[in-house]
Amino acid sequence: MMSPQLRQIATKYCVAAYDKQTLFSQATAKARWRMSIQAGELTFSNNLTFPIQLLGVHDRTKREWWWTWGSGQNLPGNLLHSGFHLRQLGQRFHIPEFSSPWFSVAEDFEPITMLLACVGACQQDAYFGMPDGPSVVYILLKAPQVVVPDKDFAAVMSAWNSFWLTMSAGTDEKAALISYVRQQGYEAEVFEHYVRIVQPATGNYVIARTNDKGSVERVEPICTSTGIPLAEAEAKAVSSSPVKSLPKWWKLGK
Repeated sequence: MMSPQLRQIATKYCVAAYDKQTLFSQATAKARWRMSIQAGELTFSNNLTFPIQLLGVHDRTKREWWWTWGSGQNLPGNLLHSGFHLRQLGQRFHIPEFSSPWFSVAEDFEPITMLLACVGACQQDAYFGMPDGPSVVYILLKAPQVVVPDKDFAAVMSAWNSFWLTMSAGTDEKAALISYVRQQGYEAEVFEHYVRIVQPATGNYVIARTNDKGSVERVEPICTSTGIPLAEAEAKAVSSSPVKSLPKWWKLGK
């Protein structure tokens, strides 16, 4: 279970990092890979090469996570910048997972949310895991040639929807949504039980209904072209039954 401090970092970065991770995975899914510590690169058989940062190891047998910066190994210092940055964040904001060289994890520990937090906090583009016996070695990397998120309004909301359907469990969904859309340059107006996300070019917007626990219960596009008064459409979106999906027809801004 993540500390509250790490959960705050994850909430801030997880949606944008998840979107970039998806693009990276799509570009490299079927390719073979080779990592060179000397070159500081990860190379795939489809002629894609990315500069790397060494991050950490999840030892599933010992149920431990340890950071590469604390391993005691003689590794190139230029590949540890991200790890040391995380350590500084941990010390500054009292994040126990980042400030300790290692920590124990549960048997069912899945590091994905923490890894997405690392991607965002270190301004990297993706993470990559390499099996090593009972352990998995993780790195961060820059991948500007394949990670180019689409900031079109419909694409931004579709990226949120993908995260919401697959990865949002355990996160403050309301705060994650607000952080993400604002990072993409859109306005998020926050109310007690919903968030209004506005597309300036068309006047269309999205209503995300939330509950007292910070979960997003329903996301509903509101289109000005339907002829339904916006106040009426908004009230209906806020009061409708919870559902975790966006209508297949929605093409805001298209």
